[in-house]
Amino acid sequence: MLHLESLVCYACRTNQNLNFFDNEKRRAFVGTCGHSICLTCAKSNPNISCPICSRSNSFISGTVNYGSTNIIEQYESNVFQLFKKWWQQFNSGIGVCCNCLDHKLLRICMTCKKKKDLKDVDILKYALCQKCQDRYRSDKRSEEEQEKYRGYLKDENKPIECRICHNATTNPFFDSTWFELNTLHLNLDTFNFCADCILDDHADHETAKMSNNTSQSKLSMRILTVQILEKLLERKLEVDENQMKCKLRHMRMIMTTQYHQYQDLKSTCHCVEVWNDVVKLNVFDFFERNPHFYTMVEKTDLEDNLDGCPLEFESNKHEKELLLKIIRKGR
Repeated sequence: MLHLESLVCYACRTNQNLNFFDNEKRRAFVGTCGHSICLTCAKSNPNISCPICSRSNSFISGTVNYGSTNIIEQYESNVFQLFKKWWQQFNSGIGVCCNCLDHKLLRICMTCKKKKDLKDVDILKYALCQKCQDRYRSDKRSEEEQEKYRGYLKDENKPIECRICHNATTNPFFDSTWFELNTLHLNLDTFNFCADCILDDHADHETAKMSNNTSQSKLSMRILTVQILEKLLERKLEVDENQMKCKLRHMRMIMTTQYHQYQDLKSTCHCVEVWNDVVKLNVFDFFERNPHFYTMVEKTDLEDNLDGCPLEFESNKHEKELLLKIIRKGR
């Protein structure tokens, strides 16, 4: 498995933004807990708690990890090979067992991994009050499942701030879906086992194939680990918005390694004008994506060579009409 989480500073990470370690202002700064943040975050708040394990004052006596200064450059220079290796690994499910080191078909022990994630990650960031739990979470977990989360609280009687409304609650629920979406790539390398080792040490645990859906999230593990590698690919293929030739084919290029389909374009596409209107009107969803553009891209077979812009495809006619209607209304 690729250690993708070792490339990113989790102190300044947001849902839409990832800051990679570099050789300048964002050098990797290792704390006494063993986790790293970027030098910018360490200097701006020396008393910061570790964003992964929440240990207090972890970076007061930290040190710059000079051994990792070239890691981003190495990843970026080989990003297409890395992408291919990473994609094939999830397709085949074959890798090195963490226990016996044999090269075999692997399974992930989800039970052990989740236990480790709950120990390493600040669970308070995912707390909900009763009102927000009832209002926003449709995939409510059992009380037994919620008790597992509450078991990792240091002081069960201390009021906790709800992550949505920010009101204090002494009876917290936990946004388990959001927790899993943010932690599925963490510690992933540590819990891959062959069938023999699963039977020996994890027989009663919940396990999952790397290429299959997990029972926790109902989403492909591959999709949930794509963000960091996708960002690396974006950096490799970064295009100035003012020089964009086709927004839809650029979005499609980011999802595939068929970058020549965008690079070979000679003229600017009509979808760029539409995209500029989308930006002006702020036509974005909760994840700061335009759903119409994403639907148009996803309706195309990512393995095919495109003959034209997806905005003009008959299969995208409905999405195009909906989007243009919104733009004409100006809201």
